[in-house]
Order: sequence, then structure tokens, then C-alpha cells
Amino acid sequence: MRTTEYLVKFFNTLAQDETLKRLLIYKPEHSLDDPLDKTKADIGMDWDKIDRVILKSPKTDGMDKKPICRVCMYLGFRTKSPNFRVDTQDIVFDIYSHIEGFDEVDFRLSQIIDRLSELLQDKKVAGVNKSTLRTSIYIANPPSGYVGYRMVYKFGSVV
Repeated sequence: MRTTEYLVKFFNTLAQDETLKRLLIYKPEHSLDDPLDKTKADIGMDWDKIDRVILKSPKTDGMDKKPICRVCMYLGFRTKSPNFRVDTQDIVFDIYSHIEGFDEVDFRLSQIIDRLSELLQDKKVAGVNKSTLRTSIYIANPPSGYVGYRMVYKFGSVV
């Protein structure tokens, strides 16, 4: 089992994607304010910014201080597969978008969901096969002022 290695690969996939970081960080002023506009500065590998919006645990505290978007990623279920050398490992992505600051302005939650799908669906991110979406659902009790969505991807994990 190489869970740490797998988590690092998924985290790096998210942290290195400029489009995702812009969607998580750039707050829109109005509905036509595009976070992907090339005139906006690249986030690059600014870890102070990245570490506030891409977390390696299901942490939601501190989101009441300033309207943000956030992706929390962590391990989910691990199940045996018919292949005794490979288990099926789930990785969970909880996506949060501040309602008034982001989501009501430009459907930011949907944009982040779409980008995660582009980055992860049917891609060989970690493990022995491509990651595929197992399930997705709105988060019933997100932090106050936020809307949340959970996406669970599965991939083959070497035993």
C-alpha cells in the first residue's frame, strides 16, 4: 500500500494546475470578471495561497474569516478487488464555494467541479489504472455561507 505516494500525486495534480488555482483564488467582482483572464497574474507555486485553498484533509474551519473557495482531499474507502494484488482505493474531494462572494456571481462551484473532472476523470494520476468517478453529491451541511459538493474518485491501489 502506497497511500502517501498516491495522495501526493493527486495533490500535485491539483496544485500544479493554474486553471484550478485561479478558479479557487480569484474572487469575481461581477459576472463578467473571468478568473482565467490572461491579464490576471499567475498564481504559480505561491504556497501561501495554495495551502489556503487546496487542503490535504477535510478541514473547513477558518472559512468564516474571508470568502474563499476550497478543495479538501483525503482518502475514502478501500475495498478488495478480484485481483489479489490490487485494491480499489477511493479519494474524496470536498469542494466549497462561498455563495455570495463566488457562486452567486459566476457559478464558481460548477466551474471548479468541471475542472476537477477534466483533471481526474479517466486519467492515470496514481495507482495502477485510471481514476474514475465513483459518486458525487451536494454536501448537505457545508459551513455557513458556503455551498459544497463531494466528488469521490476510485483508482487501483497496489497491495
